Amino acid sequence: MCGIAGEIDISFGAKKNNSFLNNLCHRGPHNSPVLKINKKICFYHTRLKIIDLSNLSNQPMTSKDKRYIISYNGELYNYLEIKKKLILKGYKFYTSGDTEVFLTGFIEYGIKFFEMINGIFAVSLFDKKKNLLYLARDFIGVKPLYYNHSENRLIFASELKAIVNQMSNIPKLNRGLLNEYLFYKYNSGSETLIKNIHKFSPGNVYIFHIGKKKIELNKKKFYKFKETTSNLSLFDTVENTKTLLNQSLSLQLQSDANLGIQLSGGIDSTLITHIACKKQKIRNLYFSTFKKFIKDEFEYANLVAKRLNINFKTVELNKKFFFKNFRNSIYFLDEPLNHPHSLAIYQIAKAAKKNISVILSGEGADEIFYGYERYKDINENSSADRLIRNGAFLRTNDDIRLYKLFSSNSYGDPHFERNKILKGINVEDNLTKFQLFETQTHLQSLLLRSDKMMMSSSIEARVPYLDKNLFNFSLNINKNIKKNNEQKIVLKKILSDLGYTKKFIERKKVGYIVPYNNWIKLKKNFKKDLKNEVLVNLFDKENLDKLSVNLSKKKNIYSNAKFYWLLTNLNEYVKIFRINY
Repeated sequence: MCGIAGEIDISFGAKKNNSFLNNLCHRGPHNSPVLKINKKICFYHTRLKIIDLSNLSNQPMTSKDKRYIISYNGELYNYLEIKKKLILKGYKFYTSGDTEVFLTGFIEYGIKFFEMINGIFAVSLFDKKKNLLYLARDFIGVKPLYYNHSENRLIFASELKAIVNQMSNIPKLNRGLLNEYLFYKYNSGSETLIKNIHKFSPGNVYIFHIGKKKIELNKKKFYKFKETTSNLSLFDTVENTKTLLNQSLSLQLQSDANLGIQLSGGIDSTLITHIACKKQKIRNLYFSTFKKFIKDEFEYANLVAKRLNINFKTVELNKKFFFKNFRNSIYFLDEPLNHPHSLAIYQIAKAAKKNISVILSGEGADEIFYGYERYKDINENSSADRLIRNGAFLRTNDDIRLYKLFSSNSYGDPHFERNKILKGINVEDNLTKFQLFETQTHLQSLLLRSDKMMMSSSIEARVPYLDKNLFNFSLNINKNIKKNNEQKIVLKKILSDLGYTKKFIERKKVGYIVPYNNWIKLKKNFKKDLKNEVLVNLFDKENLDKLSVNLSKKKNIYSNAKFYWLLTNLNEYVKIFRINY
């Protein structure tokens, strides 16, 4: 797991710039070389050693004939299988890691190689002979990658902050995304809140031709979900899921560094913890809790840890840590914190970094095994508007009222990107369509949070439920099984087979709730927070005053607290990244 970056400048040339490395150092503390390919092109890499701890796997890595160069962030889980195929074709390998396999696979198969990969990655591959730069992300978007592209210059990096610091002009706020941010708490699609900085779309390879006068872009999709009709019974579906989940964990437990698991006590993390611990010795389990306000799932997480006889480390997220580290978390996330959950993960990472370099989480299970209540409302007759509305998370009249209060016609259509995403999903079944929609919208915010917060402490986050084979199978589960309205019935059956009680399995989903609205009640400086220069410039002063008054009330402040959170996050984000608003 690493940080990658690069600059191509055909007008003035690419000069070695250590600020790239400074902005990426937390992603890879073990090695940080700079490779100046020619006068126009420079690659940067910071390495976190996970597979093959020797220096032979340091990057950027060059092919033996000097034609190809790779800078890679991620894990190629099926690299041993691919390596065997390449050896049969006559290739020799000089390292035991997956980077050389990635490079060699690309040399042999070209961009079709991306279809063969089961893993998580953000990668840059340069062909010196053809002057082509290939940039791509994994099929689901676990690993982040950003870029800024003009006619004569291209900058790319794992961290948005690395690009901001290389831009010739002061970064400008992308006001056209503000309504989407206020409505959904996260900006989907390829744009960011900073103008002219974009996200690479998952499952696509971007091909840049480095010409003498301009840099041209061509984009090709290498992953497309294939909808199939499954007639498997519930029993056979459960058995197949068991096999695929076991295969996923066998691959994702590969590590030459210490490994831990983020255990919440819920269905998803319990299942991967149980299977993983039966496969190999796990160093530590990590759980975030609160002593006040919220009933969490500690008793269930503790039960799992005792049953498996694993060292269980509890991290308490309190008000002091929450507000003290709020700015740091925004800096590492590269975006406003769409939800306070990020701080809990940030704290776990800080506590875990002394013991582990890899952590497994249950992220993605809710999306692929229909674990949210809102999935129950989707049927054959659900319109596009209904699908989008179900993913909006606006549930109360107060939420809607506050959004209308702070939205503006000049701040863009909040549903534009999501409409575009939904139109691009060509499947017949509406529940499957909604699942795919959620993986390209809501899930992206969760994956970003997991990667950035863990990597802030140089920890690689892995997500076993988002194994490509398991993903493709789960979304094609027999429609009758999906539509029985029992959430995560397949995962529950597996836990039952493993000996977990009905009480454990059938309890109501708690979720990962941070009591920030209770903590906000205790703050005394609402007016100061909401009267800063940024917010006053962007929003109506009278509405900001109303929000401040409502926050001072003792009852019914939840919706007001959510909006206070969104606005103060936006303010801090603008200030941290010195954005012209």
